Amino acid sequence: LVDLDSGDIESTFQAECVWALLSNEGDAAVVFGDGRLSLVDLSSGAVRTIAHQLGGGIDLEGPVSLQNSLEGEGFLLLISPNKVEHGSDSGWWHFGWKGDLLAAGFGQDGVYPSPSGELVAQAEPILRDEISGVVPWYAINVFDTKDGRPLFRVVGVLNSGASAGTNRWLADGSGIMVSSPEFVFAMAMSDGNFLPFVGLPSPASTSLFAISSSVEGGPAVVDAAGTVIAAAPAWAKARFFVSPWGTTGSEIRFIMTIGGGHGPGINLSLIRPYIELEPYSGPPVLRLRDAGLGAQLFDGPEGVNVVGSLQNLEVSIQRVELIRVQPEQAGHAEHCQRMRLLTEGSRECADLALNGVWVLVSTSDGQTGWLLVEVSFVGV
Repeated sequence: LVDLDSGDIESTFQAECVWALLSNEGDAAVVFGDGRLSLVDLSSGAVRTIAHQLGGGIDLEGPVSLQNSLEGEGFLLLISPNKVEHGSDSGWWHFGWKGDLLAAGFGQDGVYPSPSGELVAQAEPILRDEISGVVPWYAINVFDTKDGRPLFRVVGVLNSGASAGTNRWLADGSGIMVSSPEFVFAMAMSDGNFLPFVGLPSPASTSLFAISSSVEGGPAVVDAAGTVIAAAPAWAKARFFVSPWGTTGSEIRFIMTIGGGHGPGINLSLIRPYIELEPYSGPPVLRLRDAGLGAQLFDGPEGVNVVGSLQNLEVSIQRVELIRVQPEQAGHAEHCQRMRLLTEGSRECADLALNGVWVLVSTSDGQTGWLLVEVSFVGV
């Protein structure tokens, strides 16, 4: 343990670990590595293992973080899966500094703590494509880390809008950044409303946001109204998937550009994200935009025979299948027709290869069939 002001070594201890965290009081530390979680008494150097097995099928090769919880009452251990396409488990654990387990939660995808550690968001796949392992949509479930109680969830969103290292939360935990299937960002608030996306939220202030994109005037720090507070030099660039914020919110980071890289592309979707407050009515269902009303239902994901038209915009998903069609292939006309509907006829598609996301849906009024809900251009 080193005093950063003087450089003096305060104490030493020996433990096998990869990650370590100092308590807010500075009298204890927690270390983690190879599935073993241990507490260290810094006054004596004594090391005490508190957990050999964390439960579930946790992907111990995935990203790991340790974080002090609210008011220093304990700490959070968070593990996101490294190979989500194989259904590896993730988890979070809230321990007290005496080694007592206060709360825990498990899932199949990333976990994202609020800056204070009071809340944690966990991504839940709504359904996974059996062949590719791709998950088109998620429910982001928010829990209270004191007791594991669910608070709200955001349904029908992506989980790839930012990396595990990027803070997604407003500093006070009142909202979390989410992305629609069409790569449109918003802040999902704990009161059930969406607010416009201004930038990547500061971990220390609810009124400061970082802009990474040079197209939008970044890298820069802006307030909630978009007024620039601080700007980086013109040559600076930032990667959206790497957080520009430090842990204290007192600076932003940027890099010199080396060129290359592409945006997320163009994705046209019928999925309409929504926020649901606890208590939930059941497993998450998808809600469609108004353009889905009357959409054709087919007997298969190739769009061959029409079996009806959709009359309910709230659907349960039984299967999902991703299909790529060339202009000369059967089904291309249906993909093209759906894309025209989603863009109100503003895009040509006759000569384009297209990706489509088909889902086998069922509704509360008894309708069942395959529906084309998303279309994107190949190579765009």
